[in-house]
Amino acid sequence: DGEFPVSAFPVFIRGRAGDEKAFVAALSAAILNDDGKLPCRVSFELAGPDAINLVFVNPLSRELAGSITIAGQNYTLAIPKLGEQTIRVKLAGSILDGQLAKLDFPYECSIDGRIVTSGFSFTGFSVKKFSGDWAGIPVIKLRNKVDTESAFAEADFSASYQLAWDEQKLYLRVSVSDDVFSSGDLPGYRWNYDVLQVYFDTRCSSMMTGKRSYDEDDYDYGFMPTADGKTCEVWRQLSPDIQLTLGIAAPENQKIAKEIPAKFTRTETGYVYEAEFPADYLLPMKLVSGYNFAFGLYVADKDHGNGVEKGLSIATEAGSGCHNKPHLWPIAILLE
Repeated sequence: DGEFPVSAFPVFIRGRAGDEKAFVAALSAAILNDDGKLPCRVSFELAGPDAINLVFVNPLSRELAGSITIAGQNYTLAIPKLGEQTIRVKLAGSILDGQLAKLDFPYECSIDGRIVTSGFSFTGFSVKKFSGDWAGIPVIKLRNKVDTESAFAEADFSASYQLAWDEQKLYLRVSVSDDVFSSGDLPGYRWNYDVLQVYFDTRCSSMMTGKRSYDEDDYDYGFMPTADGKTCEVWRQLSPDIQLTLGIAAPENQKIAKEIPAKFTRTETGYVYEAEFPADYLLPMKLVSGYNFAFGLYVADKDHGNGVEKGLSIATEAGSGCHNKPHLWPIAILLE
């Protein structure tokens, strides 16, 4: 009968001998005194082109009961103590057709008499299975202009990408229009020249936790054209904790990633990057239908200055790049 503060620090409560059972019962029935928060964690994942899964995780040692209204539908909640409940929410029509789509899902949730109105908002797209022909894979344009104060023509600099998969590899093709090719020939990471940067949050952990920087399951790759314009080197800037990947066999960070096959081709209007990411070098991502991951892409343009002058990205915040910002990467789902 009372209140006490909770924080990241442990709380010690002294009581009379013999009161243990009464104390445990009282603590089990306690509620967080915050009208703006539910007594459980709520997250989501894409379950297909026309559905999402809502996951309710109950950290308390008592069952939580209530309901949620989302996408015009009402669902009953009965979340077991120290357990979870998953609800599949069917959406009206197919929303992920291989193009980036901004999705908003407001909801009203009532648990133990507490009513919270909130919602999910994210950008997502589907990734089709690869048959070896890029003609069957959707082309997605990079529209977010990064770190530039002036407009520029598409002939000056523009880009689009295609992403596909099978059980062995993830395939990427990026087509760039660029009027000036500037690669550089420095050793190490040539990030301040024409370059392609590719990012993976392999378990969508940023979306789940709200963290706004790299964590233990993210990749940061750089694709650097060579000075002759005939090939590109793949730079592994960051990879997940080795306990999530290949253990002591995992390759080192900040080195050339020879394990990633890549091709660079000059064209009349620019160039094309092509890459294949073997499944081993995407761990803990799983190349199976229905899997969710966050994907970032950034293309840089250096013309005649001392460094990158223009950039394009698929970050969900206008003007932003993708480096160290997994919370801004769109969510991708692998589909057949």
